Amino acid sequence: MNALDYRFAKSNDIPQLVSLIINSAYREDQGKSWTNESKIILGNRISEVQLYLELTKSDFFY
Repeated sequence: MNALDYRFAKSNDIPQLVSLIINSAYREDQGKSWTNESKIILGNRISEVQLYLELTKSDFFY
């Protein structure tokens, strides 16, 4: 098994973070899944601009 490498996200990662992780989590209809929110929340959780602004705030801590 290979070890995982972790790193802090960079600004060029934002499009993938927004589309693949943040806005798609809990959105797929898995039948009996209780974690599906697709019928409760419409639209995106966050935009690329919003994420960029949050990550570049002077008080953002990681």
